[in-house]
Amino acid sequence: MKNFIKSLFVMLLFSFNSMAQTDLIITTEVCSSASEVRLTGPFWSWNPTTGPIAVDNGDGTWTFTLSPAPAVDMEYLLIVDGVQENLIAAMAAGGTCAPVTDYANYANRRWQTTDALTVSNTYGQCTACTPASTDLIITTEVCSAASSVRLTGPFWSWDPTAGPIAVNNGDGTWTFTLSPAPAADMEYLLIVDGVQENLIADMAGGGTCAPITDYANYANRIWYTTDPLTISNTYDQCVACTPVSTDLIITTEVCSAASSVRLTGPFWSWDPTAGPIAVDNGDGTWTFTLSPAPAADMEYLLIVDGVQENLIADMAGGGTCAPITDYANYANRIWYTTDPLTISNTYDQCVACAPVSTDLVITTEVCSSASEVRLTGPFWSWDPTAGPIAVDNGDGTWTFTLSPAPAADMEYLLIVDGVQENLIADMAAGGTCAPITDNANYANRIWYTTDPLTISNTYDQCVACAPVSTGLLITVDVCSTTASEVRMTGPFWNWDPAGGPIASDNGDGTWTFNLDPAPSVDMEYLIIVDGVQENLITDMQNGGTCAPVTNYDTYANRKWIVGSGDVNISYDRCVPCSYPDLEVIVEVCTPATQVNLSGAMWLWNPAFGPQGVDNGDGTWTITLSPVPNDTLDYLIVKDGIMENLVADMQNGAGCAPITDYSTYANRRWLLGQGTIAITYDQCGPCLSGLSELEANEVSTYPNPTEAIVTMSSNSKISTIIVYSVVGEVVAKYTNLSKSIADVDLTNLKAGVYTFDIQTAKGSEKVRIVKK
Repeated sequence: MKNFIKSLFVMLLFSFNSMAQTDLIITTEVCSSASEVRLTGPFWSWNPTTGPIAVDNGDGTWTFTLSPAPAVDMEYLLIVDGVQENLIAAMAAGGTCAPVTDYANYANRRWQTTDALTVSNTYGQCTACTPASTDLIITTEVCSAASSVRLTGPFWSWDPTAGPIAVNNGDGTWTFTLSPAPAADMEYLLIVDGVQENLIADMAGGGTCAPITDYANYANRIWYTTDPLTISNTYDQCVACTPVSTDLIITTEVCSAASSVRLTGPFWSWDPTAGPIAVDNGDGTWTFTLSPAPAADMEYLLIVDGVQENLIADMAGGGTCAPITDYANYANRIWYTTDPLTISNTYDQCVACAPVSTDLVITTEVCSSASEVRLTGPFWSWDPTAGPIAVDNGDGTWTFTLSPAPAADMEYLLIVDGVQENLIADMAAGGTCAPITDNANYANRIWYTTDPLTISNTYDQCVACAPVSTGLLITVDVCSTTASEVRMTGPFWNWDPAGGPIASDNGDGTWTFNLDPAPSVDMEYLIIVDGVQENLITDMQNGGTCAPVTNYDTYANRKWIVGSGDVNISYDRCVPCSYPDLEVIVEVCTPATQVNLSGAMWLWNPAFGPQGVDNGDGTWTITLSPVPNDTLDYLIVKDGIMENLVADMQNGAGCAPITDYSTYANRRWLLGQGTIAITYDQCGPCLSGLSELEANEVSTYPNPTEAIVTMSSNSKISTIIVYSVVGEVVAKYTNLSKSIADVDLTNLKAGVYTFDIQTAKGSEKVRIVKK
């Protein structure tokens, strides 16, 4: 009986042991697509093709079954599609999956017989695969500075303010993260600083980035649900931004034939043979490429065929191309590291080469008043009405331009106001202007194809007109009738404020200088009124043109060019004294007791600026008389509190363009802009509390619009006023008396406009988006 029980126990133990797992199961995760996964190691002499092949589980994992499990410890690595994993870096970074390693030449995995028979790992790394994203990531490149980048499209009803806002990556790219990715195809466009991109021209030119297009009215991007979850694009174009160069490119124009063009300067110890040599572009220009651009300011001159340019005379004559000069011994060009990386210049002069013309230009002097000057001759069958008509230059001369010049010799005469000139007497008296003559019946002018392309003559005579006057009149409006003395100063008088000529008082606020004879060379000058010399630097900085001899910082001088005639100017300004007053109409959304202006002109003191007049309808009018003679940066002060527009500008508004989007945001009035209408402390109008109209009293459609917007009201519309984003009135329609009115925005730029719609029952303000 004992032996039977013992035998039964042994049989049961054997049966139990035979049911235990004896296979080694290794499950490997592969983080990308794969077609084959193998094992290699000492068991297979590290041969990458002889180890066991795993079974594809169809979910990114593969399973090896080693049956039975190895009887000794197994060192191994994984091979995917013939590529053996390398775990050295993973171990050096603190991994533990490949303990058989010297951290430099090898790092092998190991299964020990004492380990579990079920093992999991990841090909090529000690950690699991990063989970696949379900977000749509759109990276947008913007080729210029931007403060806000948005998406718009059907998902957001094409509302330019409703779509998601991108994150600024700080390198010119912005990233949208749509989490999760849309479940349906997404049509969209990009909006930068409120301006929606327009890709119609790109698509018409062969682009592919906006395939939802009719090539005329719209061109929209689209992301399909079958597309990758990470995409890139460029705002307002189908191609990437042009790479920003770090090279300094200098293109030099040479006005005559040349075989070599070099640079010289301190960088090359002024050695005329050591500086870089330019590349001949074959069109009279030569290009230097300094790669990379110099790290410091570069003083230089040009050398053509061994001859170094001399710009002293150009600078003394008012040039600006060689500012490192004493006007006597040297005049050197300079490139500052803050200047553009692409610059142009002309060898040995501050102005461009005179263009080479193929036209025949004839300038005719007429010694009396005339209304029409023509040519006649064989080319026009001597028809007095068929030849070309000259252009009146306004100084007694008229110019014909025959483009191109005749290919054959041209015989001709001049006709003024229908009367053909007769040069027979002039020729008989020894003249030479009409050589095709018998000195009795005819005397015709002629231009030969070998003659210069620019010629001058005088109607009906072989000599020039008798001079009329040699004087130059400069009339100055001093913007006041109280001046007691007006003088001129300039290089002619060594800039002595008491050395120049004195003007005559015309008694109407204007004074006239009579320089007789007129200067024979160009004259640089400024005006002095009662001992105060005018300062035109700010005017020039703000776009003025009256003082072209300027560095926009320390001087700005007027210049009279020989032959340019008499001059009319306004003292201390580039605009006329009669420029109208500036009115700033300020809407306040809550009651106020005082509204005034502040700005740089008043040292930003909230109490210094001019005060407004209460119009009694929620608006105040501030009048500046006379109008400022340059750009005005300003803000509005209400009851002692200065408006703060930083948040509005951060949110994409445009009414305060002088801003760093953090600590200040100032409004700006530009010279010549005219009357402006704005709202205190915000970029948009007061959209509540100003209208007594019931909801939906006025309907506007379509919005956004590309051209026509229609206003429909239950009561008749009397007036529509359209304001730009900075408050300027851009359109006004009065005395309408219509229930339906159309406003055409075709000629306005894309952007947001405020419509003030006034009816018999009240007024309503709406914003319209012009695409």
